[in-house]
Amino acid sequence: MHLEIAHTTSYHYDSPVEYGLQQLRLTPKSRAGQRIVDWQIEVSGGEKQADFEDHNNNQVTLLSIEPGDHEVIITCRGTVETTENAGVVGKHGGFAPVWFFKRTTALTKP
Repeated sequence: MHLEIAHTTSYHYDSPVEYGLQQLRLTPKSRAGQRIVDWQIEVSGGEKQADFEDHNNNQVTLLSIEPGDHEVIITCRGTVETTENAGVVGKHGGFAPVWFFKRTTALTKP
């Protein structure tokens, strides 16, 4: 199945921005059961500075906010192809070990 995705985030500031950086995690992952056909991030009121992968293998886009602006608009759009795998997604990726996701926390106590 092909999914067409469009998402917009907008920030409005009461006074002009002097300086700002933001990390965007708005790019889906290609993995078992999901393939990114195309994906774009457009920014108004800011500028993309760098792209990198974080410790969980998420694609991160670093955004700088243009001094003097009162508004930043981030629009993501693209196509994702999915397949049904009955919930099985394959081998774990990333730096965190699998046991980390099985631990009990204050919010997940039985």
